[in-house]
Amino acid sequence: MRGLASEVRKLGRRAVEVLGDRLAGILMFGSAARPSDFTTKSDVNIVIVVKDRPKGFRLVELLYDIDTRLFVSILTLKDLESLVEAGHPLAHHLCGDSTLLYYGCEELVELLSSNPPITEDTLKYLEGAALANLAVAAQNYLYGLYGESASFSYKAVKTALRLRAAVRGLLPFSDEEVLSFAEQEGLDEAARALDELSKARRGYVGPGEALKLLDLAAEGVSKAMNIKLASWSRVLEELCKAGMLSVERVSVSRAENEGVWVVRAVDTGGLLHEVKVGKEVSVRAVLGERS
Repeated sequence: MRGLASEVRKLGRRAVEVLGDRLAGILMFGSAARPSDFTTKSDVNIVIVVKDRPKGFRLVELLYDIDTRLFVSILTLKDLESLVEAGHPLAHHLCGDSTLLYYGCEELVELLSSNPPITEDTLKYLEGAALANLAVAAQNYLYGLYGESASFSYKAVKTALRLRAAVRGLLPFSDEEVLSFAEQEGLDEAARALDELSKARRGYVGPGEALKLLDLAAEGVSKAMNIKLASWSRVLEELCKAGMLSVERVSVSRAENEGVWVVRAVDTGGLLHEVKVGKEVSVRAVLGERS
């Protein structure tokens, strides 16, 4: 974290120089604001809040030589106010789980003291994020990025449990808070999955372990979201049965109480197919739809 801290300071100095009086504040959120959850593989999420967006301003002016592990967004005060009113998960993070690195105006402090509501948009975003993280974990597994796969497997289960908590009117942030909620709700399998994934993402992950962790994540997501979802191992088996040679894209969708893996894959003849693995398995050619 020491090297990243110097990068954060450099970004802060540059934001002050480039934005001047327009700068309302700089916030850090996510695991970087929670030392107990931070790992050497974690990203650092930064939000730069401005009073108004300068004409012709480009984010690259701030980021041209900043470490790529810093994920930086820019919001106006009006943007943040809209996110708070909508109950957007980012607003929940900024108001309840962030560190203020630079103070520029009182209006920002007032917004950060808000208590964003948990809305249908909150739940929809968390559900989409949980399934998207699981799909990215699978995609990274196929790319041979096993450490990244484990990290996204962890994010998938944690987000699914946060979704379950949000339905109850709660929104925990840290691993400890999420695990405590899961145990109180009797979600023992999902809690076990999150605990194992949290530990595994901190070390080396090989192909065999990455597959095991992906299957564990699929189980954890299914228990947290109360849906039926096939393991990634089963998806790989179905792809082999269907004669698929390579995979182009993976996604996960939800229909009622069922989760469905949707895989765009190419067979040995070079033909693109869409393979869906849920309660049932379907394979169809998608001529002319190649992405």
